[in-house]
Amino acid sequence: INRLKKLLYTLLLLQLTISCASRQFIIEANKHLKQGDVDTAIKYYKRTLKNSPNNAQAKEGIRNAHRYRVKTTLDKAQQALAQGHSTTALKIALQARNLPLDLESVDLVQRIDYIISNAAASSEQEVETLKQKGHYYSAASLANKIARVSSGNSERISWAKNVRRDAIYYYLNKSDDASKNRQFGTATMNLTLAKKLGYKKADSKVITELWQQFADLNCYKKPI
Repeated sequence: INRLKKLLYTLLLLQLTISCASRQFIIEANKHLKQGDVDTAIKYYKRTLKNSPNNAQAKEGIRNAHRYRVKTTLDKAQQALAQGHSTTALKIALQARNLPLDLESVDLVQRIDYIISNAAASSEQEVETLKQKGHYYSAASLANKIARVSSGNSERISWAKNVRRDAIYYYLNKSDDASKNRQFGTATMNLTLAKKLGYKKADSKVITELWQQFADLNCYKKPI
């Protein structure tokens, strides 16, 4: 009987110790979450669950921490979008989509989709505006950046490749027109831009020869 009492007393004391530790972990977790330190808060919530696997406060705390991280990330994306930095907004919103979030957080899921949709549309419109102004190199560079931050979105990757292809054709045509008009300096610059965009036939030898024609025409012509 005495042994049984000692065992029960030990178990009760252990349970009280665990319960006290769990309460302290919850207090620490809540404090860090309030300060915006999500990682530390989750660490303390998980330590609580290690002692008390069914602790409802710890489980709810982890859900709240995940929601807090997603919300603050989306706030940054929204701010970037409002300031006209659509590609940055798209990148941040896509990061938010990959963060842990319970399926019941429908409001945040809808907000993620909304910001991604608006940021992508705004970014793509910016590319089209650059093309209309004849700034094809900048348009292709921006399209490539949009595809890069879109984390494997096949449609956006294909779209960016088409923008780059259009840019290459644009600069090749400009180079050809300039060559026909014996504007070899302009022709060289446009061909160089096509090469930088990935046009493989424009090797260094071709560009050097074209530039030499410009030099011969301008540097060695007879003085008037």
